[in-house]
Amino acid sequence: MPKPLNLYANCTINLSGRQINAVHFASLSDEEKILVYQWRTSPEIANMMRTQKFSMSEHLDFISGLKNKTSDFYWLVKDSEKALGVIYLNGIKDGGAELGIYAGAGIRGAGFTLMQTLYHLAFRELKLDTIRANVYADNTAARKLYERCGMTLEPGKKADCADCDKGETCVYVINSAQTLRELK
Repeated sequence: MPKPLNLYANCTINLSGRQINAVHFASLSDEEKILVYQWRTSPEIANMMRTQKFSMSEHLDFISGLKNKTSDFYWLVKDSEKALGVIYLNGIKDGGAELGIYAGAGIRGAGFTLMQTLYHLAFRELKLDTIRANVYADNTAARKLYERCGMTLEPGKKADCADCDKGETCVYVINSAQTLRELK
């Protein structure tokens, strides 16, 4: 894997004139660790995740374990005013990874900024070729965001997530040759 900037520390990205900070989980303050835990365990976010319940102790152990990983990266994304959400890339290998994203509990309208930040880190910094998102079929907000950001259903998968059963996932994909489209 290429050695990009220090992805274990803060990374400042200029997105259309906005300064966005991506803070690696290993660099989170105690206050930020608590904030992420509160968001991640809130029903609106936890219900859309594979792992829905875990303790603060498990959360802190998870964060501690990320310090030496080279295949999994998690960042808290902040603008100049507040924390917006979390983005992550898991299982990085052979030029690809699985992405994850969630806006902070109660925060609306941050999805595109989170996706732009993830796109920058995945393709410009880590030099990945492809990122994929496994999304529950009934998570329509995530599916709409991925589609509006240029992601498409992975070839060979169901053509329409509406045909999926509850709890079943759809796989969206985007590659480095594609670009995110502006939200309409």
